[in-house]
Amino acid sequence: MRAKRYAAALLAAIVGAVSLQATARDVLPLADNWRFIRGDAAGAEQFLYNDSAWRVVQVPHDWSIEGPFDETNQAAGAGAFLPAGPVWYRKHFSLPAKDLDQKVYVEFDGVRQSCDVWINGMHLGHHALADAGFIYELPNRMLNIGGGAANVLTVCAETSSDSAPRDYVGGGIYRPVRLVVVNPAHIVANGVRVTTPVISSTTATAQIELAVTNESLEPHEFSAQTRLFAPDGELAGNIESGQTIDGGTAVTVEQPIAFSNPQFWNPDEPGLYSVVIKSFVDRQLVDEKTTTFCVRTLHEEPGTGWALNGTNLTLRCVTVPADGGAFGVAVPLSIWEMRLKTLKSLGVNAIHPAHPPVAPEVSALCDRLGLLVVDDAADCAVGVDYLGGSNAWPLIGSDSGLLDRTGAIRPAARAWQSKWSDRPMLAIARESVVSNTPAASTDTKPSTPLQSDWTPQNLKPHPENVVVYSNCKEVELLLNGKSLGKKAANADASPRQWPVSFAPGVLRAIARDGNGRGSLTNELRTAGKPYRILLTMETKNLSPNADDVAMVRASVVDAHSIIIPYANDVITFKISGPSVIAAVDNADNASHEPFQASARHLFQGACVAYVRATASPGKITVTATTTAKLKPGVIIIHPNAP
Repeated sequence: MRAKRYAAALLAAIVGAVSLQATARDVLPLADNWRFIRGDAAGAEQFLYNDSAWRVVQVPHDWSIEGPFDETNQAAGAGAFLPAGPVWYRKHFSLPAKDLDQKVYVEFDGVRQSCDVWINGMHLGHHALADAGFIYELPNRMLNIGGGAANVLTVCAETSSDSAPRDYVGGGIYRPVRLVVVNPAHIVANGVRVTTPVISSTTATAQIELAVTNESLEPHEFSAQTRLFAPDGELAGNIESGQTIDGGTAVTVEQPIAFSNPQFWNPDEPGLYSVVIKSFVDRQLVDEKTTTFCVRTLHEEPGTGWALNGTNLTLRCVTVPADGGAFGVAVPLSIWEMRLKTLKSLGVNAIHPAHPPVAPEVSALCDRLGLLVVDDAADCAVGVDYLGGSNAWPLIGSDSGLLDRTGAIRPAARAWQSKWSDRPMLAIARESVVSNTPAASTDTKPSTPLQSDWTPQNLKPHPENVVVYSNCKEVELLLNGKSLGKKAANADASPRQWPVSFAPGVLRAIARDGNGRGSLTNELRTAGKPYRILLTMETKNLSPNADDVAMVRASVVDAHSIIIPYANDVITFKISGPSVIAAVDNADNASHEPFQASARHLFQGACVAYVRATASPGKITVTATTTAKLKPGVIIIHPNAP
């Protein structure tokens, strides 16, 4: 009896984290205050289990990315030498009395690898498809509703039995979870389908299908008021329809809306239409949903390839990994957005997810950015470096991407940009060369990867191979103002190369059009002595939510702000204001430093800290220091309203 009273008091103390207020359909994120433990926890599925000593984490959560890296870890190189095994999560919540006659569901967007789920000790099911979302009904008979009564949702996730794909796939509840409270008569989850069966240059039809169920015992009158909005926000059409649905049955409600002058989606103008649906049961509003879609035609033409909206389209597709570097597979949406925007700037117009399907929010982001999602593609160029896929310790990942793990563009990616981009482009890189045979021979081979700098560690005269990427007709290379020659575009669009004897100073390339006029200039400068830490950031605004992080990049520079690429100092990040350092990284595939930290070695002259705001308004100050006598770096971030 004392044990029951203790458990009840414990649950009452921690259940206050979530008190759910449902009106009509309520979608209630389950993100904060999950209890978590690694390893086996006998009896943890039971309602009265004492989890007060467990860690508190936020979902989405990839526990495996926390490490440590270890050569003996079961996942081996395919899993980035990170840990695997069973873990447990428990979430405490309450439901108000008015939910007593409602239907309650829990929706998981993804749990890695397989998992079992319980509510208040009742086993709901086993799920083994890690990349697919799933839904369970929480039966009213098993719920404690009203009076602040406690409920416990329990998940046991297991990765040790994973078949170990060739790259890192993480572990735990790595995508969002939510409770959905609805009227017994409602549109089911993922029950809105929009197609465009009729498309012409002047008219189109949006065919809207609503999957509706009545899970009560009585018949109810269901109706839906639907409005269609064009990409510019103007009302393009509307419809209202309904029918009586018998108890215990399901129907499909069809709502065709014809509209004129359709705005076609394409990668350069990715306009999206939206459908806003208000549903009523017995004339009472019970639900409102918004769904976006695009108007486009896409098909394969024999002999010519793909055609988008009747125009030939060359797919410039790259594979994107499941992981987001330092975040593992629990990737904030802002990381996806930064990566995808950078890939698009290189000329990419389609992505292939390494582990389809992509999360719903990532698919929607691709629609907004003008990127096609290709679920089945073979031999795509890799878009971003990924964890795992290592053949041997100490390497923990692959460096074959156009971007490194932190989203920085690799020099070799410019080769693809020069072929793909519709805009003039120009970029310089260098590769040091050393003698491959005795000194009398002129045979050479690359000894270092391509670098976008003119600051090798050896500042004495030595051979360098300068590689220039451009889609312009002519490029001239100059070293300290002296021309090293002009070169026309190669017939195979390969980069233009110059053998150069290194001398400190300025290496400049000038790209010209067919008339000999200068159109683009790119230059590299030799760096001097280390002087200060430079902090840069793409955006200085940040919203206080789990999907938004700011990436602060740190570099050591000279007095003229030229980056010193061989600097390898440990950078320590400190913050003040309403924020936390969510992770750090440096893109080094041989580094075993933890991502969940506030310090990181520079690699090829740079490292990054990811900052997450915890409140707004306010001012966040990020400071970067090192043990060397360098001037600290400082940058200011202003959190926005959520």
